[in-house]
Amino acid sequence: MKWNFEIFRKKTASGMQIYLHLNGEQTGPLTLPRVSSKLVSGEVPPDTLAWREGMDNWYPLTHETWAEAGIVASVAPTPAPEPTPPPQPVTVETETVVPEPEVHATDEEENKSLEASPEGLAEEENETVLEEVGKAFSEYAEKDFKPPSFDEMDQEMTSLRSERESMPALIGERAFDAGIEDEEIEGAKAEVAQARQSGDQSAIQLTHRKLGQVVLASGIHDDSIAELREREQELADRMLNLQMQARRMGGGARVKRNKPWMKWVLLFFAIALIGGTIAIANLLQ
Repeated sequence: MKWNFEIFRKKTASGMQIYLHLNGEQTGPLTLPRVSSKLVSGEVPPDTLAWREGMDNWYPLTHETWAEAGIVASVAPTPAPEPTPPPQPVTVETETVVPEPEVHATDEEENKSLEASPEGLAEEENETVLEEVGKAFSEYAEKDFKPPSFDEMDQEMTSLRSERESMPALIGERAFDAGIEDEEIEGAKAEVAQARQSGDQSAIQLTHRKLGQVVLASGIHDDSIAELREREQELADRMLNLQMQARRMGGGARVKRNKPWMKWVLLFFAIALIGGTIAIANLLQ
């Protein structure tokens, strides 16, 4: 019995498992007909590395090893570059240049050009700013630069304290009307609802204040109370600044120091006490 090696080679090649290296990744296994069709369609370049079982290395599909297996991958010849045409002679036409007469700018034109330049504009702007600053400072009187007196700071502190004391009630009323939900304020909200049902204005004001204090202490932030919270913080900061300024000016010692007329009152009571004691002693004798 004679072996038909050509039929055997074709059957073996058709069942061959081939792996390709495309775009940095391994693809396969693919059959030989599948690889051939990819080559024909252009999906796989001819110089793609390929491997199958029994090979010691990866070889491009154009290698003779794959030609023996039945893969025909031909690399298209590189077209020869077209010949560069010889350079054409260039004729240069000479032109007669007529010099233009020199024009000397007058002083007025030079000043205009200087003003139009960036440096001139910058200097003009600086002068304008300095003039405006000078006018602004000239509008201030000497008293505007003096620090406030202790009485003025006391009056401002009283006004700030009065306004800040009303902030918790405003915040609480706003928070209740806006329907802000939080576990920490549910109890205070229930008291506000009960006070509103009773119609007692004093109770309503107190519950609003309590709710506002809870909101501030809980650190709750909401768009409906954002403006009031900012105002409350501004008042607190201003009061703190006044206290620090009063301490720097000796306000603490001034508050603790007794008033001038107090010593005369104490002296009067001491004299009266001594006189009364002498009078009582004389009566007893």
